[in-house]
Amino acid sequence: MQALEFARGDTPFYLGYAHEALARAAKGLRRQQAMEEHLKEARGLVSQVQDAERRLMLRGDLER
Repeated sequence: MQALEFARGDTPFYLGYAHEALARAAKGLRRQQAMEEHLKEARGLVSQVQDAERRLMLRGDLER
């Protein structure tokens, strides 16, 4: 959860990646609901990323 704490108030790009990291951790711990919640949050932030290259990067990582 520290990733999320550090990213709060930062750009949607970093906040999206914080949620992406937490989703991967939840997946590793087999916490399906937590994984889905963090992926939903991260996906919701993609459209708010201003830089097109960063937006594509985040979107691509969320699809893996």
